[in-house]
Amino acid sequence: MKKLLRTHRVLWVLFWTMLAAGCQPIVEKPFNRPCTLYLPQGEIAGKTIQCGFVRVPWDRSTPNSPPADLAYVLLKATGKSPRPAAIVHVAGGPGAGSTLRESVLELGKRYASLREEYDIVLYDQRGMGNSQPFFACAEPDEPTLATLSDTLAESLGRQPTADEQRAAFCAHTTAAQGYPASLLSTATSAADLVDLLEVLDYPAYTLYGVSYGTRLLMALMHFFPNLPTVHSIVLDSPYPLPEDTVNQLMASSEREFPELFHQLLAACASERACHTAYPELAEQYATVVETLQETPLPLPDGSELTAEAFQRAVFPLAPAIGHVPYMPRLISELAEGNSATLMQLRSGLVPSTHHLTALDSEHPRTGELVDAFLACQVDLADATTQAAYDQGLISLWDAPPERVAAFLGELCAASSGNAASLLVQELPIGTFNGVIVRFAPELLPAINAELNRKLLCTEEYPFATTGERVAQQLEPLDLPDFFVAEVAQRVDSQSDGCAGWPSRLTAPTPTSPGKYPVLILSGDFDPLTPPAFGQIAAEQLPASLWIRVPNATHSILGNYGPCIAALTQQFLEDPARPVDLACLQTMRIPWVLPEDTP
Repeated sequence: MKKLLRTHRVLWVLFWTMLAAGCQPIVEKPFNRPCTLYLPQGEIAGKTIQCGFVRVPWDRSTPNSPPADLAYVLLKATGKSPRPAAIVHVAGGPGAGSTLRESVLELGKRYASLREEYDIVLYDQRGMGNSQPFFACAEPDEPTLATLSDTLAESLGRQPTADEQRAAFCAHTTAAQGYPASLLSTATSAADLVDLLEVLDYPAYTLYGVSYGTRLLMALMHFFPNLPTVHSIVLDSPYPLPEDTVNQLMASSEREFPELFHQLLAACASERACHTAYPELAEQYATVVETLQETPLPLPDGSELTAEAFQRAVFPLAPAIGHVPYMPRLISELAEGNSATLMQLRSGLVPSTHHLTALDSEHPRTGELVDAFLACQVDLADATTQAAYDQGLISLWDAPPERVAAFLGELCAASSGNAASLLVQELPIGTFNGVIVRFAPELLPAINAELNRKLLCTEEYPFATTGERVAQQLEPLDLPDFFVAEVAQRVDSQSDGCAGWPSRLTAPTPTSPGKYPVLILSGDFDPLTPPAFGQIAAEQLPASLWIRVPNATHSILGNYGPCIAALTQQFLEDPARPVDLACLQTMRIPWVLPEDTP
């Protein structure tokens, strides 16, 4: 293994030395693109929000490489005395776009307080979002597929599966087009990010990564250990390096679930009001499971609650991680045969706490406005008119009623437009947003699923364990048998087809991260990248500051009140100065007590 690591490191040193010696293509200046965004009130395209591309080479080892255009959105600082610096958001997934309309709305909210002093740069990594080319696999043609299948069968020593054949075909066709999928990698995206920083030409940057974005930043720290303009790095909900250690944990991250559940019990016990209302939660939970195993509980909708269904409704098995505040009441009620909170959660009437949504809740009369708008729509003659129409709709985001009414007056015949125009002027600003998202929607996927699959296949699953091994790790823990079996099955199915991709990692990326100041944020209730992942990152970055956020799950900034932004602000101002963590004491779970209503 040590020999493999040395070889891996030597190859990368040679690669970057070649580039420095003159093989590196010239990175061009950024160029503008239309801001086809939902612009919140007060934002001006081209001024407060700027959109563009940064062109980088797809293949840095080839002088005449075809380009990759990285889409970015620049949110200019809102304060009177902004710093000459930018915060660059590095998205997760992998494959999540940051420049999509709803993404810009969401991230604008999350970075609002930091944006007072800093420009915020949102960008799409290669192959995803608005970046070009967008990575997509063509439908296989039979002759090429047959040839590839024979070659693959020879290398595998067996007949390849259909998924493996499709992966091999995708790798073959993208390479033939001049954009080999082998260059869709974390290491290459790290080099892209360095190019983007150089082209945007700020004197100082903070790089803020979330989830997979933290892995990309750890790769950047390894391959580029001394970038003078990078003054600090934030790893939010870390999914760190090295791949072998972390991916083995990722395959069985459910091993952390008992600790997360006990963390919930301990958090309730530490709060007087919660402990007084629910003094015996652990015992009640065990009693409910035992009782339901014997006799399922009849529910008001005519169904029955089984022990398995109950366990699936309780954090962290429950998918709705925002419902943590309701868990004590849910358990306590069901111990008494009361299903009121359970039915509220199932109905969707209970809001998921903390997490922002890109779109505000719709006005109750939005449906009425949609009907009036439909009544006055006109046929569009050609694609140019369609594009102008869509852009006209998008430009009305958060627009005053008189602007919306004027647009409708031009779009509709007088008799059919009057109703919509009058209704718009009756309703609050922003109500028409509900029409816009329906009739000028974002056409790009929030996550490029094919890119996600490719990166997981070539960088995560080469180090993943087997379902049988995962089951052995989980069986001694306090987890339901059905859940252990499902996790094991999922682990075995995840790597289906991955053998068809070439250029899979054969050795983990070394973790020699330079000397960047790093802030690590882990949520105590994060089931996706549990606190154990934060601990690994902290061990790889011994000079870092690791903060466990007591009332947080996954993706922390902007989702849990002003404290995290304040801590981040302190860190950015002077990473060498201790951060005052006092505000963490105020970040308590808003437990739902028996007398509370949703």
